Amino acid sequence: MTTLNVTSPELTTPRMTTAEAAARLGVRRETIYAYVSRGLLTSHLGDDGRSSLFDAHEIASFRLRAGRRREPRDLLTAIVSSLTRIDDHTIKVRGRDICEEARAGTAFESIAASLWVEDAGSRLEWQVPAALLAQCAKAQKALNASDAPLFERLQLNLTVASATDMLRDDLRRPAVAQAAARAIATMVEGLPLAGTESGPGARIADRLLPRLTTPRSSTKLRHALNAALVLLADHDLAASTVAARVAASTRAHPYAVIAAGLGALRGPLHGAASHDVVALLHDAQRRGATAAIGDALRAGRGVTGWGHFLYPDGDPRATVLFDLAADATNDHKTLAVIEDVGAIMADRLGQPPNIDFALAAFAVLANLRTDATSAIFAISRSAGWIGHALEEYDETPMGFRPRARYVTKT
Repeated sequence: MTTLNVTSPELTTPRMTTAEAAARLGVRRETIYAYVSRGLLTSHLGDDGRSSLFDAHEIASFRLRAGRRREPRDLLTAIVSSLTRIDDHTIKVRGRDICEEARAGTAFESIAASLWVEDAGSRLEWQVPAALLAQCAKAQKALNASDAPLFERLQLNLTVASATDMLRDDLRRPAVAQAAARAIATMVEGLPLAGTESGPGARIADRLLPRLTTPRSSTKLRHALNAALVLLADHDLAASTVAARVAASTRAHPYAVIAAGLGALRGPLHGAASHDVVALLHDAQRRGATAAIGDALRAGRGVTGWGHFLYPDGDPRATVLFDLAADATNDHKTLAVIEDVGAIMADRLGQPPNIDFALAAFAVLANLRTDATSAIFAISRSAGWIGHALEEYDETPMGFRPRARYVTKT
């Protein structure tokens, strides 16, 4: 932070208080402080030795730059983000190669924290109060359906977490990060148990796995699930991330931001794309790869598991997750079937498998619920949505306002 004494004779330009600067830029006072800490604005020490003042010309110049960065009425203007960089088949979150982090077993919580807070030493509480879990249990019981989709159960838990957080509208970065950790942990722990509960202080992946499958899980399976969460945490501006940023631009609280992201993610061409791949793999187990693929291609199902416009030479996330899933299984017969499906489809479509295929393969090899893949995706990507929301909170509000081009129906 650069601090200059306002009484210096060299400083003759008009000054603004923090409140005036915030009003001029249309942001909160905390956002002004964030701009200063990032070197985007310079603060000047007031006569009282405590308050901060700002150069009016610098504020005006900053406002112009921000306006050029994204005009409020232009949805297509590039969104500035410092979260994830995708370059030459390498994906880095805050400078961390997520494929390397996933293989190394870095906890999903660590990647989430990197997306939310700048202080690497900040500690977030990932535990869920017993009273909140009791409320989730009541809500889940009210569904009165043991086969209710996991995705909708996640949404229900998120709603309960939001309704019980009286401080949900606190949009300061530390408060948002803690609310996000609480939301994700609640989404997971509020799900009904299918297997054996993990011990106290367990990682999110370890808490999630017994809610997706009945058999007792191995260390390698837990490692693979954690890797899936790490690999899916953020991926530039996917449709659900744009939805989350639009919500954040209205200054929606973090629970509402996640809810907005979930709405877009639920579509069969996004977070639920792997459901068709799971169905294809299960069919291949029963009838063989060729017969299952023939029917899938005729019906146009399952093809979302191959190819990605960002990775013409192959999705690096898919390679990591598939390798870990294959290493974690003892079901070599099923693994061989899945490998056949992957190879045949890649040959027919001319595109290598992507993360949807790898996630589906993991789900089948780990004997997870058939709808587990979209739940894994939702829990993981919630971390990215909050990272983008925090960036959006620092922008001029209501930055997304496209215009419709009216046409007469004939």
